[in-house]
Amino acid sequence: MQSLFDAEGVGCSPEVNTALLAIKNRVSDLGQMHNELTRRSNQSQLHMKEYMSMFESFINEKSNHADLKFSVNHNPKLEVEKLAFIGLIVHELMSSAFAHQPVGEERLKVNVNVKQEAGKLAIDVKDNGLKNFSEIDFKNSPSLGLKLAMELSKQIEASVYYVHSKIGTHYQLQIPN
Repeated sequence: MQSLFDAEGVGCSPEVNTALLAIKNRVSDLGQMHNELTRRSNQSQLHMKEYMSMFESFINEKSNHADLKFSVNHNPKLEVEKLAFIGLIVHELMSSAFAHQPVGEERLKVNVNVKQEAGKLAIDVKDNGLKNFSEIDFKNSPSLGLKLAMELSKQIEASVYYVHSKIGTHYQLQIPN
């Protein structure tokens, strides 16, 4: 994977180089997160609360420029492999918030809430950023993070939805039980 990014600078515009560097950093972060999860857990399954606690610690280490709040109101025990996909998807949905932070004095706030809804595991990712997709088909967005979230969700037969919000962005990841 690393070799794909080593071509950076070879006949590319500064914009492409910037995009390649951003992708390289995201892939690195996601790899670190997955490695940390598997290192900390010698189990094949974990409770959602335990996983989200590890995930929150990892994200807080990486993003000191935001107020993050994680809450787990439903605590199923899931396969570590599935949790890794969930973490990758939530990370990508959160990356949208980091990319579109509020301007000025207001600090970025991101809330991640895990709950049971309509017989499915539902994970809400909400922020107070600027991006509002009310008039955009977010499933066809040019955003790398959203494209990754959509593709990763297919791997675990989950769905990502945009929930209309007057302030910031609200996504919901729904995972069948």
